[in-house]
Amino acid sequence: MAPSLEIASESPLRSLVKACSWRLVAALITLSTSLFFSRDAKMAASIVSSDFLSKAGTMYAGERLWNKVSWGKEAKAGDAASRSIIKAFAWRAFAMVNTLVISIFFAKSVKIAGQIASTDTIIKTSLYVVHERIWSKIDWGRSYDVEYNI
Repeated sequence: MAPSLEIASESPLRSLVKACSWRLVAALITLSTSLFFSRDAKMAASIVSSDFLSKAGTMYAGERLWNKVSWGKEAKAGDAASRSIIKAFAWRAFAMVNTLVISIFFAKSVKIAGQIASTDTIIKTSLYVVHERIWSKIDWGRSYDVEYNI
């Protein structure tokens, strides 16, 4: 048997910290877009709090699921840029619908909800890729498993 490349796996604590750090950034963006389009601080706070609570658990679960996918993981180099981009689009597909539904519920306006959700999607997709690229450079919470070829 000869050792081949090392595949990184992430600890649950790393996934939790990644999810929380993103949710804080995302909450600030949603607060900004909600305030901008609704001009109502109470409504914006309701949208952000509901959005944060509904996505916090799913973000963590998503991180744990992606941890099981080896595609795009590079030995000792973190994740490939293509993996970060695919993760961003996969997450945003879910998150956009979630934000849209919550915004419709609180804003009572499809127009305002659509503006919030679409602006969030444009801004957050790019920022999520940056967030993932930063985390790909951080080794904390990673362990490396050597795979063997026979």
